[in-house]
Amino acid sequence: MKIGYNDLVIVGYGGVLRVKDLPDFGVPPIFKNVKIEDQYLFPDRLEKDGVSGGIFNKHDIQDWGNKDEVTLFDKGFSFNAAFGYALWIDEKGDSHYEALESVLIKKEEYGRKYLEEGEFLIAKGGVKDNLLEARVAFARAWRGFSSPRDKIIAASGFKAIDFYLNPGKRKEKGVEGIAE
Repeated sequence: MKIGYNDLVIVGYGGVLRVKDLPDFGVPPIFKNVKIEDQYLFPDRLEKDGVSGGIFNKHDIQDWGNKDEVTLFDKGFSFNAAFGYALWIDEKGDSHYEALESVLIKKEEYGRKYLEEGEFLIAKGGVKDNLLEARVAFARAWRGFSSPRDKIIAASGFKAIDFYLNPGKRKEKGVEGIAE
C-alpha cells in the first residue's frame, strides 16, 4: 500500500538517540496518515509518488515510545512529508527535516568540524589527557563524512589513537614507550 506525501506528516523516528550519538543524519521517520486517524507508517520505500511500508496503530507506536524503542515528537509537533527530504537530529537533539542536498552539506560540515577537533586535541599536547576526547572526535568525524578521502583521514586518526591507547598493540608492533 502506497500513501502520497500530501497525506503524511512525520511524528517521530525509529530508535532513541543518546547525546554521544548526535548528530545523526538519517534517522528513519515515523509517518502518520492525516486522513486515517489511527494509521502510522514505518517506511521501507520512499518513492516520488509516495511511501510504502509497515502500517501500525497509535497504541503500537505509543507502546514503543514508552519502551524507548522509538522517539515521538511532542504532541502537536510534526513535519509535512516531502519527497527528496531527510530527517536528521543535530548535536543539541533538535529535529530537522530538510532537502537531502542541504543535509549532505551539513553532514560534511559536521565531519570536518570533528576532524579538526580531533587533530587539534592531538596537536595540543598532553597526549594522555587528550587522546580519549580526540578518539571520540575522530569517530564522530567518520559518521559525518561522505567523501572517501576524508573517511580515510578520520579512520587513520581513530586507528592511531587506538594504537596509542592500547599498550598491547604497541608491544605487538615493537614500539613500547610511545605515549607512555
